[in-house]
Amino acid sequence: MKLEHLHYFVKVVQYGSISKAAAHLYISQPHLSRIIKDMEDDIGAMLLSRGSQGVVPTENGKQYLQHAQKILDEISAIQSFSQNKSRQKNVLSVSMTRYSHIMESFIDICRAHQIDDRFIYRLDEGTPLEVANDVAEGRSDIGVLHFEMPSTDEIPAILQEKELVYRKLAIVEPHIILSKNHSLFNQNQPINLETLAPYGFVRYIGQYEDFAYKVTINGMSVDLSRTEKIAYIHGRASLMNLISTSDFYSLGIQSFEAQQHLYNAVSASIEGIEDRLEFGYLLPKKTSPSPIVQEFIGSLQKRFSFS
Repeated sequence: MKLEHLHYFVKVVQYGSISKAAAHLYISQPHLSRIIKDMEDDIGAMLLSRGSQGVVPTENGKQYLQHAQKILDEISAIQSFSQNKSRQKNVLSVSMTRYSHIMESFIDICRAHQIDDRFIYRLDEGTPLEVANDVAEGRSDIGVLHFEMPSTDEIPAILQEKELVYRKLAIVEPHIILSKNHSLFNQNQPINLETLAPYGFVRYIGQYEDFAYKVTINGMSVDLSRTEKIAYIHGRASLMNLISTSDFYSLGIQSFEAQQHLYNAVSASIEGIEDRLEFGYLLPKKTSPSPIVQEFIGSLQKRFSFS
């Protein structure tokens, strides 16, 4: 169980409504309902009593709430204690959405400082909301995320509530990601979403909070989540490995540094695509980035300079 889910449960009880809590947390109501249901399944007991007026905790839910709040309070205390430590020169903690371009900037830092006497580097992956929470709650020094353009009012609301500063890196077009040995290449066929329709589409689990796989091409909406062949993957490495060894394809952006020689994959542009993705990074509003965080930002800016 994720700590984030304990936070979700507490908010549901506070608001007395799953839909109101979902709006506050900037996630969908069905997604939050599934999380609560999974928590109940894990412990084998109902945590909430559901009715037309909202939800209230059951007796088990009340006990669960007490434990959840204690855990969250302790985590908050530990984070407050360690925040000054995390801003040391040889400490870098990054939270990111699942894009290899961001990961490669993190690797840049690891390589550049591998001969240092000591260091602590950490890289976590999650949804944009999880990234924002990591930075706001002191688990990460910097967060790097992406979202669809045009952005909704949710992004400014999250930044204001969590006292974060946002800096844009790039606005880019979605691309098709597939193996250099894909059957379409061998058949000398064009690479587009129509010719790829008979092949398997691979995407992340629960990714509608991170990237909606619905694109608009020449005014027509294409929902790739409704394809008849689809594989759901949790991790970025698993997704790239599946693409590199099969005829599965996915959506991403321009090629990253190690994409071809490490994964034998290429990025293909989508003719007529109207969608755009914005990438940027988050910092705590009340603190200045350490030298190593600034170094990481410099790597990000260089890596996203293709836009």
